[in-house]
Amino acid sequence: SVMVVSTPISTVILPRMSRLFAQGDKSELQSVYRLGTRLTSSIAGGGALVLAYCSGPVLWAWTGDADFAIKYAPILSCYAVGYGLLALAYFPYYLEAARGTQTWFMWGCLILLVLQIPAVLWSAKNYGAQGVGWVWLGLAAFYLLVWAGVVHQRLSPGQHLRWLLTDILSMNWPAFAGMLVLAVLS
Repeated sequence: SVMVVSTPISTVILPRMSRLFAQGDKSELQSVYRLGTRLTSSIAGGGALVLAYCSGPVLWAWTGDADFAIKYAPILSCYAVGYGLLALAYFPYYLEAARGTQTWFMWGCLILLVLQIPAVLWSAKNYGAQGVGWVWLGLAAFYLLVWAGVVHQRLSPGQHLRWLLTDILSMNWPAFAGMLVLAVLS
């Protein structure tokens, strides 16, 4: 569900970004890119944080089994946050696709695949489903924080840190702060 909410946004902005790149309007392209990131961050990021925080009640409502919900809520939390990060990590791909290439995206997918297979096998063997959830979350964070930075450096130098802080973190800190307050109060 976290990824589903980001799809309509990418469906709208990617053709617009492609047109702006073809017209040579780099300033407007960056504006659309950052606005799309903020919108996705607000919706998918906020949704991921709420789902992660409320994973126990969500699983209980879904399955009707309180023991199941308690046992598997941490796994759902990892996947919720991981998918929220991944929804945002795709934005450098949109920047690249608007230029008519996908080289960096393909390299990123290959690197993730090479990292993911042994990490999932090892964590599943040693830590079960919870370990696999943490691997998923860690790889999604790597893709957003590191690989998106590599792509930004190649396509839009000097943008990555500002993009993370202004377009992602600033959109999600209210939801994160709210979850922290609720956690302290409960």
